[in-house]
Amino acid sequence: MRRSVFVLLLGLSLAACGPKAPAPLSPGVFRATLETPGGELPFGLEIAQEPNQEAGKEGTRLVLFLTNGPERVRVPEVKILDGTLTAEMPGYENTLTMQEKDGVLTGSVKILRKRGEWKTLALRGERGKTHRFFAPSAAETTADGVAPAAAAPIADVAGRWSVVFTDDQGKPSAGVAELQQTGAMVTGTVLTPTGDHRFLAGEVRGDEVLLSRFDGGTAFLYKLKLTAKQKEMSGHVFYGNWGADAVQAHRDANAALPDASMLTHLRNPGARFDFTFPDLEGKPVSLSDTRFNDQVVIVMLGGSWCPNCHDETTFMVPFVKAREGKGLAAVMLMFEHFGDMPQAVQAVKRFQSEFGMTYPLLIAGTSDKDDAGTRMPQLDRVYAFPTTLVIDRQGRVRKIHTGFNGPATGEKYTQFQREFTSFIDKLLAEKP
Repeated sequence: MRRSVFVLLLGLSLAACGPKAPAPLSPGVFRATLETPGGELPFGLEIAQEPNQEAGKEGTRLVLFLTNGPERVRVPEVKILDGTLTAEMPGYENTLTMQEKDGVLTGSVKILRKRGEWKTLALRGERGKTHRFFAPSAAETTADGVAPAAAAPIADVAGRWSVVFTDDQGKPSAGVAELQQTGAMVTGTVLTPTGDHRFLAGEVRGDEVLLSRFDGGTAFLYKLKLTAKQKEMSGHVFYGNWGADAVQAHRDANAALPDASMLTHLRNPGARFDFTFPDLEGKPVSLSDTRFNDQVVIVMLGGSWCPNCHDETTFMVPFVKAREGKGLAAVMLMFEHFGDMPQAVQAVKRFQSEFGMTYPLLIAGTSDKDDAGTRMPQLDRVYAFPTTLVIDRQGRVRKIHTGFNGPATGEKYTQFQREFTSFIDKLLAEKP
């Protein structure tokens, strides 16, 4: 008996002196991956602890950060029940659920798609890992943990590329990739007429170029191969587990997309532009309402599910607020994945709360662009979400802008801000 007690105490003592495993779901960094038909889609995941800012509560709470290159998306809506963490993605209906055991995360991400269909991606993560695609081998890492210069030259993919996407129906569409590179690390984005692919991050190794993104809104995985002369690359881009396009790209410093103001037009430019849709309380709101009289009005067509709409809203909310006293108004027409009105309202209220929007949000239809076109008959088509119209004080449409180039596009985003600000301020200076 004494011997048994001694052995037990000795074991407890050794365990106390030895390294402790991290507590499940405690703060730390992880290399997380989502399972797609194209393979692992990696992203950075951090569990962090912050002071609790809820009224009447003290102490700290857990939050998540999703990392893609320079972007860190803060996810504050986190709950833990019976060892399972559930996070609501900011402004989206999407959710992330995970558990941890022995430093390994397992779980899933649910992403809302058209017609209210949910897609589920299996999630896995390893605590303490920070690489994106390729873990450094022992031969690549020095004693101090720093990777030395590679023995073989690293392919250079930095610069601008002209891209052609081909879907499973054989339909092509254009894009422009703008990539930056430091060593083997690659970041950047791909611009398309409907909006950019936001912050992509990855690596180049040998003739492989791999890029990925999961930011709470949607999931992208690029798997490309370079030609021997590094002037072309081809492969596929996988959109979560619901679609994929073939990709062909070649270097082109002058690659450009069609003018965003020339993709959607008015059927009758001389007619007064108008619409009527219900707000979040079901009350009809029309552009001919007195609240919009003699105002410059920005009308945005979008949806809570749309990452580029999130980027546009991040810009628009403070922009509109700063000019409301000068005669600027705004309204956002929401085309949601849900055809059911209560579900659509719930999704839009989450979006509204995330961005602190004070201008009206109206439920205009579903996220099908053909359906949106029938609900906006004064337009020849709805080519993309977002689409933004600017209406002057006389009720005339002065600009229609398709898509949105967000922060990931760098100078393109800066240029848009500069030109849009100048354009709106000139309209505000016009007399009613």
